[in-house]
Amino acid sequence: MTRKYTKKSDYWDKKSVNKATEPASKEAISLAMSPEIGTVGLNSIRCFARFLEPFELAYPESLKTYREMGCDADIATALDASYTLLDRAFFDFEIKCNNQSPKSRKAAKFVDFCLRNMEKPLRTYLRSLFNYKQYGFAIAEKVYETDEDPKSPYYGSYRLSKIAVRPQHTLDLNQPFVFSSDGREVVSIKQNIIGAMFNSGNYDDSILGMKYIPIEKAVIVGHDITESRPMGESPLRAIYQDWREKVLIKEYEVIGVSKDLGGIPVLEVPTDILNRANLDPSGKEAESLLTLQQNIANIHAGEQSYMVMPSDLFAGTSMRQYSVTFQGIEGAGKQFDTNELIETRQKAIYNRFGAGSLLTDTNIDITGDSKSLLSLFVERDKDIIVEAVNSQIIPQLLSLNGYTLSEGDIPKFASRNLNPPNVGENASAIQRAMSVGAIPLTPEVMNEFMRSIGLEYRIPDNIVSDPEAFQEFVATYVTQSTSRAGDGMKTPGEGTSTTVSGQDPSVANVAND
Repeated sequence: MTRKYTKKSDYWDKKSVNKATEPASKEAISLAMSPEIGTVGLNSIRCFARFLEPFELAYPESLKTYREMGCDADIATALDASYTLLDRAFFDFEIKCNNQSPKSRKAAKFVDFCLRNMEKPLRTYLRSLFNYKQYGFAIAEKVYETDEDPKSPYYGSYRLSKIAVRPQHTLDLNQPFVFSSDGREVVSIKQNIIGAMFNSGNYDDSILGMKYIPIEKAVIVGHDITESRPMGESPLRAIYQDWREKVLIKEYEVIGVSKDLGGIPVLEVPTDILNRANLDPSGKEAESLLTLQQNIANIHAGEQSYMVMPSDLFAGTSMRQYSVTFQGIEGAGKQFDTNELIETRQKAIYNRFGAGSLLTDTNIDITGDSKSLLSLFVERDKDIIVEAVNSQIIPQLLSLNGYTLSEGDIPKFASRNLNPPNVGENASAIQRAMSVGAIPLTPEVMNEFMRSIGLEYRIPDNIVSDPEAFQEFVATYVTQSTSRAGDGMKTPGEGTSTTVSGQDPSVANVAND
């Protein structure tokens, strides 16, 4: 039966741009000679990443994605820079209180004792909570114990034993948080521990199955956490696209390198052999062609170092009927600079953490500049954890042990300065302020001054709480100021006037503002 072909459309005939029956217009010439418009597929990388995003960022798959992203060299470096600063901030701490209240001072001593006498240093637990930076949230369980040490000053009290972190991947995949009947607040955290997570025969049956951690025993920290969204939102979500595109580009780059180095093998076979193989897929020609294809594929993969081919020549010529060539090894170059594409996405990743300077300055001291963007980012992260300690740990610890305090008397947890204090600037500011009597000389002010310049010494509590003892302390250890700052000029060479001379150049000194 002969198939009849019919012309279904004269679309192209109607397009004047393709006609040669008349000269092309200036517009047509301009259009035809315009630069290349289409692309060879870079957008496909972006489209593929966007296709994967809804699947890879939806819980619980998001936990796997964030874990994989954390193994990326650039993301791991940015996270480690944040961890380094945070470790510095929590290397030591202090418990602040209302020094005018005996009950507040007593409670502060108890809190300080508990936080310094857990199974591990407090900074270890707080450092573990900081992985919310990767997953968006972190959960820990408060574990209490009775102080049974007769030598302890708090024998018989309820002490905080540890703040045990509960890994995100141990939460129930369907319902990690259990809400109240009205859906307004979280009442417990649900873990689902299954035997498949452990080596066979190497686990305690008591830890398997569902575990419900009451919210009263939990500590929850995270980024953008709300009552309706206890999981918060991982900072990694904002750079998912850049990370996934970078991964895909690197994969393409590896493929491209293999093509550039090995070339693309081209097998030339006589036309009649190809035709016979197509007509009879089970014939000898097809079998022979398949063998040649497999051999040349193995050569390109490095699994085979040679192949055997017929040496027949075309009749009357010196040209061989079979030949193999490798195209692309002559170094024609790439259509894209993959390094530039990758670097663009690296910058986006580092900038998300305020660590862009790590890419431009390899010798940067991340702990040296108090005004660095990274320091500001980590300062916010530190405040999130400090707030969790002050709102979710200290009030409960005090309540369990019978401490009843007003809001103003509740002790507060405070970390160290994130960056080393600028002793020169702070000391200068203190000197200028005290010389003109701008601030009161009280225990609180003096302790704050010493903290600001990095001194560990604090005025003892027995002096702070006794006004007469404090006055004696000041008279003994604080020398009277001999500064004449603010006196101005009476006459040239004299600084004894009570008014400022019009010729006084210090009037215009910005340091006096």
